[in-house]
Formats: sequence, structure tokens, C-alpha cells
Amino acid sequence: MLLSGLLLSAVIQSFTVTELRTLRQAKESFELSQQLAAVRQQCPQLNLAALDGVQLPDDALLPLLLQQKLAVRPAEFALLLQQDALLQSLSSPETTSPACDETTQLQMLLDELQSQLTALDMAQPVLGWQQKLQPVSQAPSVQLTAALLAKSHAVVIATVVPRAELTAVQQADHLHIDYHSDFVFRLEQGWRAVAPRYLGMHINLTEKNYQHQPQRWVLLLDRKFHLIKALPWSEVQSELSPLGAADWSFNRQGDLQRR
Repeated sequence: MLLSGLLLSAVIQSFTVTELRTLRQAKESFELSQQLAAVRQQCPQLNLAALDGVQLPDDALLPLLLQQKLAVRPAEFALLLQQDALLQSLSSPETTSPACDETTQLQMLLDELQSQLTALDMAQPVLGWQQKLQPVSQAPSVQLTAALLAKSHAVVIATVVPRAELTAVQQADHLHIDYHSDFVFRLEQGWRAVAPRYLGMHINLTEKNYQHQPQRWVLLLDRKFHLIKALPWSEVQSELSPLGAADWSFNRQGDLQRR
């Protein structure tokens, strides 16, 4: 732990205050956009554009800003957020996605996202930042902690499958109308609460970047089945052993089977 702390301190000192601010703004913009994506998935009938005094951000803006400011794609940035100690150390709001009927919270989410995107748009680009992260990324870390498991309403194992696998009815039931990714999560098995068979992903996968991402994930979900954290299954499978055998699973036909 001391070595990891020293490595992190050294890496932080290699960045200027302005560069750290840009990284923090990128992280907060990304996490807020993920909350908005979760709302769209959870509330397919909700018309966000009808909320008073809000401006819906352009879905293409965040990928463009990440490319301009950090030279990284959203899928790559999502993976770095999960793996890198420096990015994890940067302060970000501890919030969960609002419920479908929480109008004030939805407005606040949209306002804060718009504010962070504007700040990121005005920020200075950070060049060569990923090379500085490598020493910290290689430090050992426990990603699936007891605290994360304790606050999860459901813990599931999911496989990435093409969106085209879903029928039109299934897409309408499980995905928001503005969901753009070519791929979705198909749940295999899980513990505690039974989650929907299909869930939208936290990253935007296309045919081009699909092969560069994990194909199997462990998803930690809150009571609304919003994503708390997504972790590559290969990295945390051994840490699932305290949960024992899965409480439920879906068979090949999609039928729910309880233990």
C-alpha cells in the first residue's frame, strides 16, 4: 500500500494543475453522461426534452471532446477509469441516477452535465498523459471490494452480444430510444435481486472497437438496476467466491431459473 501511495503521489506531481483539472472535468463529464444513459435505459417513456429549462447535450459532443482534449475514445477512457489509480483519485460527485419521476434531480443532472461539458470544451488538451499513468496502472489493486458488494442490490455476470440479437419488442422493453451502441449486455447469472435479461452498456461499442474490449463482465447494480460499476470478469472472477453459487440464471431460451 505504501508503494502504491508513493507511485500515485509521483504520478500526480508529474501533471500540472491545469492538466489535472482537464482530466477531472473529463472524468466528471463521462460519469454524468453514464448516469444520463442509465436514466434513458431505465425510463424509456420519459421525454427529457420536455423538462422545463433544460438543454439536452449532443450525444456526439463528449466523444468529440475526449478525442480533442485527451486523444482517447470513450470505450478506452471507460477502461482507464476502472483500472487507473490516478483517475480514480480525482474527485467526482458521489451520486446515483435519478428515478424516472424525480424531475428536479433530472434537471440538476442535465444542468451539471452541460456545465461540465462546457468546462471541458474550454479546457487545455493534455498530451502524452497515458504514458505517465503506466506505473500506477501496474500497481496491484483490489477492484471488487467487500464495500462494493455490500452496497450492490444485484451482482451479475453478463456477456456482450450484438444488439441485433434482440427483437424489436425486446429492444423497446430493455433499451432507451436514444441508445446508440451496437452491443448490449446479456445477463447469464447473478446473485440477490433478479435483473432484466438485457441491459444497455456503459460504453459505446461498435464493430470497430468490439474486439478490443472484454467480452464478459461483472456488473454491480443498484435497486433501480442502474450500473454502479462494471468490471472485466477475467480480472475479478476469483473475488466472487464469497458469494457462493449463483442465486439465479437464465437458460438459452431466456427462461429464469432460480437455485
